[in-house]
Amino acid sequence: MLTSLYNFLSSILNIFNDTKEQLNYKNNSSKTIDPTINPYDVNQIKECAPKITRSLLIENQKTIFNNDSNNYFYYLSLIKNDNDDWSIHGLWPQYDSKSYPIFCTNTKFVYSNLEPILIDLNKYWYSTKGKNEDFWKHEWEKHGTCMFKKMTELEYFELTLKLYHKAIESDIPGKFSDGKKSMIPVNQNFEFI
Repeated sequence: MLTSLYNFLSSILNIFNDTKEQLNYKNNSSKTIDPTINPYDVNQIKECAPKITRSLLIENQKTIFNNDSNNYFYYLSLIKNDNDDWSIHGLWPQYDSKSYPIFCTNTKFVYSNLEPILIDLNKYWYSTKGKNEDFWKHEWEKHGTCMFKKMTELEYFELTLKLYHKAIESDIPGKFSDGKKSMIPVNQNFEFI
């Protein structure tokens, strides 16, 4: 495990260094592409790294964390609000309790895909820090694109709403609560564990 992790991290470092070199070359118009890119700054790399970097990260996530897909599950993450109601934070694929895939495809969020369920999303899955649309975009691109069962954006949000209502009706959030949030485990058949 440590050897494969070391090899993976070494290959990522090489790609980041190659990315920095690519960004330092002069293009056809003799305009220098940003030479200040730090290959160790994930935010900068996310904006400028070739797609291969992201693809390599995605392909190796499963190898590094857990090869046994039978143990994969999801967390339905809920947040307790000031009025003691629960709202949805997200539905997150998990390799185990501490490792999970993120940003698994380049599938972009399309707000209009959610029109059939916008009323429910605004009522049960809202942001307390910004615009709901930005929050949903983040949850879809970071977690929804990594679902172990392939699904559309609409299917991901509908499934999460369904699990939320089932959890609330069954009074499950309190069983997994730390007072402010509840991380409810869900198996690959989308049943509470």
